[in-house]
Amino acid sequence: VFLQNLLKKFVFLAGLCCALRYGNLSDRMFFQRQKDRKVRSQESTVLCLGLYGPFTLVDSKGISRAPKSAKSQVLIALVATNETGSRGRLWLQKMLWANSTLERASVSLRQTLSEVRRAFGPLRDVIKTDRRSVALDMSRILLLPKQEGQEFLGGTGQGFGNLGL
Repeated sequence: VFLQNLLKKFVFLAGLCCALRYGNLSDRMFFQRQKDRKVRSQESTVLCLGLYGPFTLVDSKGISRAPKSAKSQVLIALVATNETGSRGRLWLQKMLWANSTLERASVSLRQTLSEVRRAFGPLRDVIKTDRRSVALDMSRILLLPKQEGQEFLGGTGQGFGNLGL
C-alpha cells in the first residue's frame, strides 16, 4: 500500500512537470484534472504526443509508448496531423514506401502497424484500422505544442523540417 501511494505521487509529479514544461495546462487545470481522475479506465487514458524535436509518445503513467522504428513514428505523425485523425492505407503506402511495389508496401504497412500496436501495449485500441484506412482516437491523444527551435520530427532522421509544420 505504501509503495502504491508513493508510485501515485511520483506519477502525479511527473505529469505536473510534463504539463508545466510544455505549457499545455495551467496549474489550476492540471490539479483539477488530477482530482477528477481518481478512478479512470484504460479507455479514457490520454497519450501525450510530441512531434516537434525528438518523437515522444507517453501515457498518463509516464510510460513511453513510442515505437522504436522511424517509419512507425512517421506513420503515427502522418495520421495524427490529419484533421480527421485518419489516413487512407494507399496514401500511407505511397508516402512511406514510394519506391516499393504496391504489394510490398502493403506488407510493410501491416508490419509497421503491428509494431505500433505492440508499442501501445494495453492502449492498442487507440489505433483503429480497417481495409481502407488507419485512424487514431484523437480524443485520447494530447498533441504537445511546438517549442522554439524544434523541427517537425526532428529526431527521426526523415528530413521533414522543410514541410513548414
